[in-house]
Amino acid sequence: MNGEEVFPVETDISLDDRFFCRIHQNHYKPKEKRFTSAAFKRDTPDDFSANWERYSTAESTRIDTTLAVVAYTQRLCQPLNLTIKHTPIQPWQEHGPNQAHSDICGEKTEHVINGLKNIAMTNANLAWRRPGLILATD
Repeated sequence: MNGEEVFPVETDISLDDRFFCRIHQNHYKPKEKRFTSAAFKRDTPDDFSANWERYSTAESTRIDTTLAVVAYTQRLCQPLNLTIKHTPIQPWQEHGPNQAHSDICGEKTEHVINGLKNIAMTNANLAWRRPGLILATD
């Protein structure tokens, strides 16, 4: 590829479009049946990656080390002062191609991290979980 954009950035994200984020198996405390805060402190200090449901599924988002896939929406993120931006990875870019790639953007204060963790601990927001995973909210 010569650097030509294949996947344009889309801005028509609705409040209820779902964006899938992986939670790694190391970010779970089995005795407490909860995710650790470290699961929400990844990528750059202010952003973390997600896959837009428009181009992906919870199942296709997971990898071998994934414990769960959480679905976030603009509606869930807005009270935490977070936004979701479509940031597709082009075929010639590292980790590409990924048309579904997006970023959940905003400062990850302890309040925000706790909010993201609380969203993840709600069964309605778990789009996929490894069989046998039990959460304190179950």
